[in-house]
Amino acid sequence: MNTFFQHKDIHKYTWYKTGNSIARQSLIDFIIVSDNLHRAVMDVRVKRGAELSTDHHLVVSILELSAKDPARRIKPKKTFRIRWEALANEETSQKFASKVDQRYAQLSPTETDIESEWKLFKTALVDAATTTCGMKRVGIQPGQKKTAWWSEEIRNVIREKKIAYHKWIQRQTTESWQNYKQIREKVKKIVSEAKSKSWKQFGHQLEH
Repeated sequence: MNTFFQHKDIHKYTWYKTGNSIARQSLIDFIIVSDNLHRAVMDVRVKRGAELSTDHHLVVSILELSAKDPARRIKPKKTFRIRWEALANEETSQKFASKVDQRYAQLSPTETDIESEWKLFKTALVDAATTTCGMKRVGIQPGQKKTAWWSEEIRNVIREKKIAYHKWIQRQTTESWQNYKQIREKVKKIVSEAKSKSWKQFGHQLEH
């Protein structure tokens, strides 16, 4: 459907490459629909302003579909997770360790292989954590942190990366492209380090 609608070339090309003062672009990502939806497609175009940390642009398709009865809409499923952060409290951590020992001792394994042993241990671990740490509903809400490793520093470098991306889109120079690439790699490094640190802290909480 990408070539069906009349748009400027910049709103058609989905891939780009800049380097050595040479800019290349191509249309290699497509929106494909079945015959019965062909008439419903109102528009397909590239959104160059969406920064995706890749050399591909976002391709958006707009479809006009008949609205369903609101009363029949399926309510979003509530998702919960164990409040592992509660293990930072020494008393809670001790209760958790005690519960794990109790739960695991109560289990009567019928299998001696490693996989069965792990499943039994996992059951004991989850049951003990649910009892001592409690559960927390999760979901994307305004102002809510999505992950344990998210921080103000990461928020700032991601904002910096988006600004660099938009500057490259506007200028289309080798210098602006190289600047964007450097900041993009910087973001990857900071996020990777933050994730690693978060997992180490989580493991430390389990051990203590």
